[in-house]
Amino acid sequence: MQTKLEKQPLLRPLDKDSFVWPTLNEIAATQQVHEHDKPRDCTVDSDGIYRYNSRIWMPQAASIIIQRLFIVVHCEPQGHRGEAVMLNHIKKIFGFKNMAQLVRRFLKRCLLCHHVKGEE
Repeated sequence: MQTKLEKQPLLRPLDKDSFVWPTLNEIAATQQVHEHDKPRDCTVDSDGIYRYNSRIWMPQAASIIIQRLFIVVHCEPQGHRGEAVMLNHIKKIFGFKNMAQLVRRFLKRCLLCHHVKGEE
């Protein structure tokens, strides 16, 4: 398992043939592997998913799944709208440590955002 978010070389990562959509089964399996890291107040729902404050808990070590979630949220049809919108979308469903920092890092690497804004 990787500890850093991978860089996506494409302007539109969802168009990549090898993109794999995150599934609840994959999230549950990852949670089980990192169960020892879960917050004390986590509960398990009927699907076997750990939730913290009603949101799906994601282990910090699940960087690949987190990156794929970021791609889905940020690259949706109305995507590329910035940090606040992306954070609000993710916070509705998921909870994990350093979320804002990881989102900022992800957005700094978004090639389409840099292209549209004329940044290098």
